[in-house]
Amino acid sequence: MSERNPPYVSYLYIERHNFTQEWLLGILHYLWRHGLSFSPFAHVHGTWEEQLQASDFQIQGIEASTLQEALHCSLSEGSIYITFWDGNLEYDLYLDPQNLARRQEAERYVARETDEQEKQVWIETLQELEQREPVAVLFLYCDQTTDHDIFTEMPETTNERLYLRSYRGHLHWTKKLCEYVQPLFAFNTPNRFHRIPEDEELVLWLRLANGEQPDALRYLSLNGNCYLPQHLVTKEFLSAALEIPTCTIERLSTGGVFCSVRDGYYAYESNQINWHYYMAYAHCYDGDPRFWPEEKLHECLAHVKRSYDLSLLVGNKDGAYSARNLQTSIDKKLQRRDS
Repeated sequence: MSERNPPYVSYLYIERHNFTQEWLLGILHYLWRHGLSFSPFAHVHGTWEEQLQASDFQIQGIEASTLQEALHCSLSEGSIYITFWDGNLEYDLYLDPQNLARRQEAERYVARETDEQEKQVWIETLQELEQREPVAVLFLYCDQTTDHDIFTEMPETTNERLYLRSYRGHLHWTKKLCEYVQPLFAFNTPNRFHRIPEDEELVLWLRLANGEQPDALRYLSLNGNCYLPQHLVTKEFLSAALEIPTCTIERLSTGGVFCSVRDGYYAYESNQINWHYYMAYAHCYDGDPRFWPEEKLHECLAHVKRSYDLSLLVGNKDGAYSARNLQTSIDKKLQRRDS
């Protein structure tokens, strides 16, 4: 099975506004109320006031003795990159409601770049940022998507796999952010084989800046997820979304809708798919199949078959590919035994 998954990233496009203490604390407090912690030891901070006084926070580029002091420092920076925890799952949230950090970075490069060609690249970046007014983007990021090391830590149960837990958690917290910040549009594309091209992303920025409806179906067609505010939700869009297999539509408290299209890789049955595969894999590590007793061989092949059949059932192409390869490897060894 694939042990390394790319990060999950959600993009929330909002109207540009000032980076104020009220707005920042509002978002963080809202997430905290729903169970998140801004330190890895959630049990220590039972109240919001205690959380603000925590010293074991993580905010990129800022050193302070308490979270409250660090948040105050971030206001002068104009943006924040903060880590939060959902149990043992780690997420990062980037807030830059003025596009200030990106603009300042481009301005610094323009000022110090001696190569004219490189300088022109950053000048064009600044021009793009001006085009994207009055829209800014927030990011919710999760890189904790790697499962157990199959060579050293075999799963003993069918408990939910880490990459599935972090995927479901990422979807949940994206919805919560949408409910609080009420973006103009939001999306992510967890499908590991697609990435939105930069020129297409710029078109999205310009559409939102002009108050036009984004091509939300485009993101759903990539097995992604998206949020549309209430005023952009049409009967035509809902009908088209419902035509997409495995698409679910949820109306959030804002009146907007959050649409999800599930790739087979993220199906709940993948817990069982992974478990059966790893149990078969564990057998293969325990000696050569040519010398196994019939009972052990039957058990191993049963695990492989179960993993493969479930993968086909839910459309998990990775699971089917891995199970088929393992079956082929076992068959070759058995053929040598019988020859």
